[in-house]
This record gives sequence, structure tokens and C-alpha cells, in this order.
Amino acid sequence: MVNRRDTEQTSTHTGGNALLTCAEYQQPGKASCVSVNWTMGDTQLEVVNTATGRRRDSGTASRLCKHALFTRWNRLYRNSLSQDYIETNIHIHTYGELRIIMNLSMFLD
Repeated sequence: MVNRRDTEQTSTHTGGNALLTCAEYQQPGKASCVSVNWTMGDTQLEVVNTATGRRRDSGTASRLCKHALFTRWNRLYRNSLSQDYIETNIHIHTYGELRIIMNLSMFLD
């Protein structure tokens, strides 16, 4: 048995999805269809359609998508790894030079 009230609500929502705002489309107790995020250094909020994961203004992928986050993490990791490696090598050479000087000074005494 089909409830007439349910079919009226469904036709209202599905008949003009593109013309309805989220507030009009959102059913009570349901989550919003947009996500808003901002990070330090950004000039504006990013509004993302939660159904597609794309930005509402440009249709491009969100800066919080898996690919963007992985790309940023990978770049940070490579930079930190390189810097740590370089610093470690500098310290190793400095330590080695000091050890040689110390050993020579022991033999010269």
C-alpha cells in the first residue's frame, strides 16, 4: 500500500532537485548536502557538495579529497626526508672529523 503523503513528498523532492536549495531539499533528521572547510592561509571557505565531493563554485575536486591530501603529504614527507638526510650527513662528517682530531691529539700527547 502506497502512502499518498510519501509519494507527494518524493515527487516534490525528485521533480526539481536542481532548482531546490539544500535547505529546501534537506529532510528533517538528515545531514546537510554541503560541507564547509577552511584552513589557515586560505583566503576563503571551500564549500563542497557532499554527494559528489566537488567544490560547488568550480566543480573541481575538493582540497580535502584523498588525492590532494596524499599529494601534499608526499611532498612534505619528501622535503622532510631530504632535509633530515642532509642534516644527518653533515653531523656524521662533523663527528668523524672531530673523532679524527681527538685521536690524533691523543697520539701526539
